[in-house]
Formats: sequence, C-alpha cells, structure tokens
Amino acid sequence: MTTVLQKDEIKGIIPPLVSTFKPDGDLDLDLFKGELRFMESAGISLAIVGGSTGSGDELSAEELGILVD
Repeated sequence: MTTVLQKDEIKGIIPPLVSTFKPDGDLDLDLFKGELRFMESAGISLAIVGGSTGSGDELSAEELGILVD
C-alpha cells in the first residue's frame, strides 16, 4: 500500500531497499517481502523503493509499481 506522508511525519532512519531479482531477471518478490519484514522488525517504518541500491534505473515502470504496492 502506498501512503502519502506529511513533512512532519517523516522522521528516523529511512533506508533504501534493495530490489531483488531471480537468476532469470524477474523480480524476486518473496525475497523483497522478506527484506520488508526484516526492516519492519528492526523498527523501520519508512523505506525508499528504487533508490540508490534499489536498481531504480534498471526497473521498468511496471516493476517499480509492483515494488511500491
């Protein structure tokens, strides 16, 4: 789910998520969801999808949309 936050709601550590891929080049959504669960268990409530280590320039608009959802 995508949520729009107000400026005063954005605080704490906001890490970039790694976009995970299978050997055939498709997104590895199971591994990505595991990364999200790990971040949540560590107290992270906001993360960047497709950012610095997230292969944003290598993702199609469709793939980026899938990860954001």
